[in-house]
Amino acid sequence: MKTLPCLLLLSFFVFSCKTENPAAKLAAEITALEAEIGADPGATQAKIPALLAKYEEYVALKEGSAEDKVKYLLRAGEMAALVGQNGKSLGYYDQVISQFPDSPKAATALFMKGYTLDDKLGRIDEAKAVYEEFLKKYPDDDFADDTQFLLKNLGKTEEEIIKQFEAK
Repeated sequence: MKTLPCLLLLSFFVFSCKTENPAAKLAAEITALEAEIGADPGATQAKIPALLAKYEEYVALKEGSAEDKVKYLLRAGEMAALVGQNGKSLGYYDQVISQFPDSPKAATALFMKGYTLDDKLGRIDEAKAVYEEFLKKYPDDDFADDTQFLLKNLGKTEEEIIKQFEAK
């Protein structure tokens, strides 16, 4: 009679030890995929969709730290841009801005949103609004000087900007 409760308790411990933390498992899978991409840049195009799916899966978990979720969303934005998925990239930045507004990296997400709208998509009016919002919210951020420069030169080609510098 005493053995049954002991067996139940023992089996509980055995099974609970085998249950892996889903966030830790996904983080390990993400790290492995990132290493594969870093080791073989030629495989980047083929492996980025799988990596983006892992980032999204991690962010959707209840487990996992907010800091890691923000980190993965920012990386997802960069990776999506690498393969020309700029709309998807904007979505990742918007997710950081809306779901993690108090994160120290929210400023980076807002800056990257403006930059993507400006440089990658040519949506100048939207980029201007985002840059202005950035400067209001984060006037002392490391990207504030860059944002002011980009705002001042919105719509100009690289050649026009170079001529402007040469004229000074």
